[in-house]
Amino acid sequence: MTTAAAYLEFVIATATPSAESRRKASLNRASIDAWLSEDLGILRVFETGSWSHGTAAAPWSDVDYFASMPGSRPNASATDLETLRKSLAVRFPGTWVRVTRPAVAISFAEAPDVELTPAHISWDGDYLIPDPQGNGWIRSNPLKHNEYVNQTRDQVPEAKKFIRLLKEWKYQRRVPISSLYLEMRAAKYLREHKPYLVLWDLAGFFDELHGSGLADMNDPSLFEGRRIIACSSSDKSRAVEAVDIAARASRLARECHLDKNDELARKALEILFEA
Repeated sequence: MTTAAAYLEFVIATATPSAESRRKASLNRASIDAWLSEDLGILRVFETGSWSHGTAAAPWSDVDYFASMPGSRPNASATDLETLRKSLAVRFPGTWVRVTRPAVAISFAEAPDVELTPAHISWDGDYLIPDPQGNGWIRSNPLKHNEYVNQTRDQVPEAKKFIRLLKEWKYQRRVPISSLYLEMRAAKYLREHKPYLVLWDLAGFFDELHGSGLADMNDPSLFEGRRIIACSSSDKSRAVEAVDIAARASRLARECHLDKNDELARKALEILFEA
């Protein structure tokens, strides 16, 4: 019989990107970088998001990049997005290339999908990227988020595995919560609730997330003035309902484990991770 803890380790292992996926992602990144440098004079393409943090969940997570754009920043971010879209559509004919703010998304048949965000570096080292909610620009600095997650891993060695577990829940259950919000919430939670015990922390995190009502949060990486939203207002009720179910299922799994009924604990966990 598979124990609850062993089941969670299996879920994490299954969600970990393979070496072959990483190889294909690396080849696509080199191709994109070379093309945009030649076609648009892009200054630099660099990896951001869950793949760079080591928290990507396969096969769901896109590979995220910032494209450091040349020249002056246009008033309307749609200008840069359309410029990138047109260029990438030429490079990858027959591939679905579209704008999904704040990025341009590329869907590959046999490699991880890519999201490429146009970015303009500012005087203080932050970047201005398209506003997901409008046609302007917002500040971002993925290096600060990466540093925060890495610092959390230094305090809680299992942190990245725990975040990957939460992302697997998000994708398997189609929960409309931002990956960045989930990742930053999880990292902050783990810093404040040591030592790490996966069944306890899974239930504790979902309880805390449900109690928050998915309220906007201050960026825990101390990125000044940044607020991270969980989801759009139209998706809020669906996301809250999913978190409520997850909180109840993970509490049940913990209680069953304490009662030495690992079979029922595993079945409770399957509510979270199996569609």
